Amino acid sequence: TPYAYSPADEVAIKGGVACDIDGDGADEFFFGGYVTGNVWVIDGVTDALALDSSNVHLLAEGIGAGYGFTAGDLDHGTGSDGPDIYFSTWGTIQDWEYTGTDPTDPASYTKYEIYYDRIIGSVGGGANQIVAAGDLDGDGNNELVAGYQGVVDTVNGYYYPPQYLRVIEFTPDIMPICYLKENDENGSPVLIGNEVTIKGIVTVADEVFGNSTVYLQDQGWGMCVYATAVEGAVNIGDEIVVTGIVDFYNGLTELASATLVSSGAPTLWSVIPIVKGCASLADTVGETYEGLLVEIDSVTTEDLFPAEGSNGAVNIVDTLDDTATMYIKKYTNIDGTDAPTGRFNVIGIASQYDGTSPYWEGYQIMPRSLADLGIGVGVDEDHTSITLLSQNVPNPFNTRTTIEFSIVNPGYTSLKIYSINGRLVKTLVNDYMEKGPYTRTWDGRDENGQTVASGIYFYRLESGGIYRTNKMVITR
Repeated sequence: TPYAYSPADEVAIKGGVACDIDGDGADEFFFGGYVTGNVWVIDGVTDALALDSSNVHLLAEGIGAGYGFTAGDLDHGTGSDGPDIYFSTWGTIQDWEYTGTDPTDPASYTKYEIYYDRIIGSVGGGANQIVAAGDLDGDGNNELVAGYQGVVDTVNGYYYPPQYLRVIEFTPDIMPICYLKENDENGSPVLIGNEVTIKGIVTVADEVFGNSTVYLQDQGWGMCVYATAVEGAVNIGDEIVVTGIVDFYNGLTELASATLVSSGAPTLWSVIPIVKGCASLADTVGETYEGLLVEIDSVTTEDLFPAEGSNGAVNIVDTLDDTATMYIKKYTNIDGTDAPTGRFNVIGIASQYDGTSPYWEGYQIMPRSLADLGIGVGVDEDHTSITLLSQNVPNPFNTRTTIEFSIVNPGYTSLKIYSINGRLVKTLVNDYMEKGPYTRTWDGRDENGQTVASGIYFYRLESGGIYRTNKMVITR
């Protein structure tokens, strides 16, 4: 029997799911409002054909919900040991775990962002419409599958159509880093003191920052790992599993007393820096990027780099006149060198040093070496030099684009193209090259000769320990 009921102000409802979240024998129905971005639940129903406002309860306002809902015990339950609610917002995938006693009370849910699409968010937002949840391949690990809808470039007016499915696997006893990033009102991790196991790609190793510090990140979040046993046994680019105690130091969430469970080559993806501006490290905002490898382009500084053997903070300014702190550690090869006199790019770990509660300040970017500043030591001449990588032309493009670059000093050079989630798509250069300008053309095909989907891609040039990364767009 058809029946119509709509909560006030909801113009469209894009997705919903029914499940018995509280185990009382009757299903609750969760759904999202497309226009308002609200999340609702229907509960306490005695007659499904006679719904009224007393059955429909608001759980969250204006969070961009409504792109797809599903339910399941994907993480094997840490709260009620029952199903969680998974749904998409504009640029995120949410996990709401029922940990209370009343399904209509927002406080009854512990809320996590499994995935935060920072790259997409920088150009207007992107939606992930959940399409499936469960053990898709029968290996005992649950997966969540979301279809990427697209993105609108609010500056240039481009719309990028669907390009891929995102699969997030929940491995028993391995916790996605996002769960460790849940903070209380003072900025301290909620799970402090708990022993957990995490998995990710190493971005800092080999005593780059000293103090037995390693950084790793998964497909959504980054984490500092503090342990001598781990630091000496891994290299940048390794995919590792570590176990340790959730802790924090001056606002920085870290995994302390960690032990290495396993280490090997990445199986599905690699890490490329997330390109942002100085404003991304502002108070409170910087928490989103803490622990991740980020890149801030075209900055200047009037400060001196710290003397050799010393740490030091350097103020940087981007093209929007926003400022941020670049912190140089004495264990790198940056201390004791001259600061660039013009504009330069900086790649580094987004970190935090805030000694006063609440811990929502002190965010900074920490480069790992001169190469992270686009600076290297010349082979034939004893001076610093910069390798240049131009924007591809045309951009956006449909079938073919040209990339120009210059090699300052002869040496091994690679030019590779990556998808937005860090997967290697195509290698254009992988050879020894002499000093000089070069041009390469990409026809929009991968290593297997297959045409790639529309969307955002990154191309990365590396030569003599210097690397540059730019963004390109394909529109079919």
